[in-house]
Amino acid sequence: MLSERVRLALEMAGLDADEAARMAGMDAGRLRAIEEGRLAPSSDEVLALAAATGLPFDWFFRPGRPPEVRLVRACRDGRCFNAGGEGG
Repeated sequence: MLSERVRLALEMAGLDADEAARMAGMDAGRLRAIEEGRLAPSSDEVLALAAATGLPFDWFFRPGRPPEVRLVRACRDGRCFNAGGEGG
């Protein structure tokens, strides 16, 4: 389910809903509703979440168990960037 992928993506990126929403340019309440499965995200929202978490867009739609993903976060001058890579 897409809501589970969104929750997992935020967890793996070490982001809470407020921070992820800010990075993705979304309303935090809407993101929480997406995480809870009450709302379905638009493709633009998934794309923004992919950018915020450093995961590829299609990762959110892959069937089965998600692959292990290692995310690296770097911050400079108050701006943070995620660089993700699949594998161990």
